[in-house]
Amino acid sequence: MEQVYTFDFVYDTQSIFRKLMDVMAKPGKIQNISREAQGFLRKDKELLALSCTLLDNEVSFYVEKDESFARALLDETLSRRGKLEEADFVFLTGSLNYESIRNMFFKVKTGTLENPQDSAVFLIYCPALSGEETLCLTGPGIQKSKELKTTEYIKTILAIRQETAIEYPCGIDLIFADSKGNLMAVPRLVKAVQKKEC
Repeated sequence: MEQVYTFDFVYDTQSIFRKLMDVMAKPGKIQNISREAQGFLRKDKELLALSCTLLDNEVSFYVEKDESFARALLDETLSRRGKLEEADFVFLTGSLNYESIRNMFFKVKTGTLENPQDSAVFLIYCPALSGEETLCLTGPGIQKSKELKTTEYIKTILAIRQETAIEYPCGIDLIFADSKGNLMAVPRLVKAVQKKEC
């Protein structure tokens, strides 16, 4: 029997989970999961490795315009597909126009004042995480402020999220991954502003 992948659902998911918790606790920090993700033989292996760490049969997911990836999630995670408005995890496997992203941000779960954690988590695949655009991050996990050098795509996504003006402490968690296995998070309570505004 030919082995399709070598991803270890115990050790690799534990390793990814530790790195994911690190970037969630330290917004803007970059970790790398390329070693773990190489166990899958797909071009979107980084997102698939993340999904195998986060998804199970108790949560739902939504994939925007990528049926192949949605089928892979069903096969590998035993999670269930849901509508955008109900999904716990939302996957963007390719670059979308900004208006589409804006519409999605206004439709997804953002939690409630009693249960702000009941919000959607976006996992977004990007060409790269680091770039020439400079932002200033403020919020939980950051002492005073943190400078972030990132791409125009990520900068715009963060600006769109802030346009939603969701009431504190509700919001949308963002996790970014690129083809080199780099991983970065900007949790729902972290704000990103132009450096001059920081």
